Amino acid sequence: MSIRGIAIALAVLAGALVCDIPAGAQPSDSSPDPRAALERIAESLVDVPMPKGAVGRAYIARPQGDGPFPAVVLLHGTAGFVTSYVPMADAFAAAGFVAVAGCWFKGNHMPPGFPTPPILPCPKGAAFDGANLKTVENARAIIDFARGLPGVAPDRVAVWGHSRGGTAALFLAVTDAPVRAVVAAAPIYAYPKREGTYRDDFPILYLSKIKVPVLMLQGTSDQIIPVSEAREFEAAARAASLALEAQYYEGEGHSLFFQGPQRDAARDRAIAFLRKTLVSSGTEEKEVPIPR
Repeated sequence: MSIRGIAIALAVLAGALVCDIPAGAQPSDSSPDPRAALERIAESLVDVPMPKGAVGRAYIARPQGDGPFPAVVLLHGTAGFVTSYVPMADAFAAAGFVAVAGCWFKGNHMPPGFPTPPILPCPKGAAFDGANLKTVENARAIIDFARGLPGVAPDRVAVWGHSRGGTAALFLAVTDAPVRAVVAAAPIYAYPKREGTYRDDFPILYLSKIKVPVLMLQGTSDQIIPVSEAREFEAAARAASLALEAQYYEGEGHSLFFQGPQRDAARDRAIAFLRKTLVSSGTEEKEVPIPR
């Protein structure tokens, strides 16, 4: 099966489970077997060395050609290294980026009963302990890995993160990691009152240390990250003169970046932002149409 076929199969499986379609439901006879695709894509993952002896995993999607290309690292949220990041990485690659979807902590840590797609194997990954200035070292390892890949322009790397991955993306900018831009999709922004003992930190406290452009993407009906928290962060960021762009998606929830009527619009917005921030002025680069 081709990589494209694998991605389609994983998208079918991920969409089915997120939408609460029973796991035993099978696609039509003409569709690729999604569970076989899951096994095949797992075999293609590569190891990423991390601090304290942990070993992350990564899925790499490349544009056609030799490069060097700009790169975007995709950081997952609390649900872990789920299959949804495979078709997303392929979409970024089709738009002209080397896309590296990485496991920066192992396991799924969503509340019981919360529907999530299947998780890709990352058995030696770092333990989950929230998103903070310490755990972001694991995300930094994926950045360093991506910068060393053949065909990647190491000075043109950005990071896209969802939920706690978006929080980690912001902390990468706080810690002066070698990233040119950040896309934070529904991260923890401010001072949430949530249950749990994980040691999350709050990007709103570190705005003065963020020196790269940031795009924040947020659904107004997010059931996990309240839109009021996003608007508080936006106001504080603008007051701090952060190079910030913000896009809100009316009526969309926490999973808008993976499913729903505005999913493609959110991806297109991120791709346009990354093209603007990663393509150096004076560098001639062929415009690649946004895929559909």
